[in-house]
Amino acid sequence: MKVFLIFYFLFYYGVLFALNSILVFKRTGKNPYVLGKSKGVISYVEKSIKAVGIIIPLVLLSYVLSQEIYQWLIPIHYLEVVNLDYSGLFIMVLGFFICLTAQYYMRSSWRIGLEVNSDVKLVADGLFGYSRNPFFLGTLLSYLGFFLILPNILSFTVGTVYFFLIQIQVRLEEENLFKSQGSLYQNYCTKTRRWI
Repeated sequence: MKVFLIFYFLFYYGVLFALNSILVFKRTGKNPYVLGKSKGVISYVEKSIKAVGIIIPLVLLSYVLSQEIYQWLIPIHYLEVVNLDYSGLFIMVLGFFICLTAQYYMRSSWRIGLEVNSDVKLVADGLFGYSRNPFFLGTLLSYLGFFLILPNILSFTVGTVYFFLIQIQVRLEEENLFKSQGSLYQNYCTKTRRWI
């Protein structure tokens, strides 16, 4: 399981964030990484999301390098069950493929963070026909799967905090899309649910 988790996170961050950002930059000439560049609440939420995104690999690193250090994260032993490990593995892989598919449909519209007052194209096809936020949904599934594989107080706390931060981020993005897209986005919202 350690090897799977290491490769998963290298692949997850490498493909979904690094590689896709490079591809978007090559297509558009714009850096898609805008996380934390806004001001006020948006900046705070995005910086918090970034911090949470850093903590999960640190949890994995402590698990891989030292069981003594990992014990400081207070493992939830009654959840350390093989069936939950396999369920977590499946959920993580599902989350990754949902994220990857969402990025495929976003293509050049992909951004890491919220670009206020930017000219964004509304994506409503593919997975976006079923969920207004499939990338965030995939990410939440990945965090849930990670928790099932490594159930401890820190991974639970980080996953819970991430869930609430994403709820705020989604609403901030919706507000921005209402301003920039108007009735087009409003019509989309009436047809497509926020999550699933």
